[in-house]
Amino acid sequence: MRLDPLTAALHRRTGEHGPVMLMYHSVRPGKGTPDWTWAVSRGSLEAQLDFLDAEGYATPTLAELLDRPATGRSVVITFDDGYADNLAACEALARRGMRATWFIVTGSIGRPPAWPADGRPAGRLLDADELRQMRAAGMEIASHGVTHARLPTLDDERLEHELADSKAALESLLGNPVSSFAYPYGEWDARCARAVRQAGYRAACTTR
Repeated sequence: MRLDPLTAALHRRTGEHGPVMLMYHSVRPGKGTPDWTWAVSRGSLEAQLDFLDAEGYATPTLAELLDRPATGRSVVITFDDGYADNLAACEALARRGMRATWFIVTGSIGRPPAWPADGRPAGRLLDADELRQMRAAGMEIASHGVTHARLPTLDDERLEHELADSKAALESLLGNPVSSFAYPYGEWDARCARAVRQAGYRAACTTR
């Protein structure tokens, strides 16, 4: 697999800088380059997973990483939003004995996304049964809020609703604690970080 210069540098120095985190969203059929910036083809995803597997990368979930800090080559694989096409990714991971963390928008579970469209795939998000099956396969199911709102724009009451209600909904659905969160759009500030801690999350992801 041919690596771009930045990826090649990260790969060479893995173990020196800590785990790499990969962020995915939609997984489209085929092998080409999808139109949506945040989508990956299934062929490309399979090739990337094969590379990680061949190079001996551990793939802990975010929760597992907090419990047991990684040594050596490790990568935390994440998926945002929870599109139904992610089932293909779950199957590909499970076949290789790999795990990943899914950040789910709870207000749209089993339904089309309720937040503004930006070229994302049509159709619904993963439903409750599918999320339970993924959890049983070793995947971490975590929170991405209730409505995919930009958290820094919300008042305190709405911010608490996005964080606490999404956590409670997933814990009720899965029957296990939910400890990880991802900021929608990667947007956060100090107030949001405090609210995430107060809501009981142990880790939160942004983009940089």
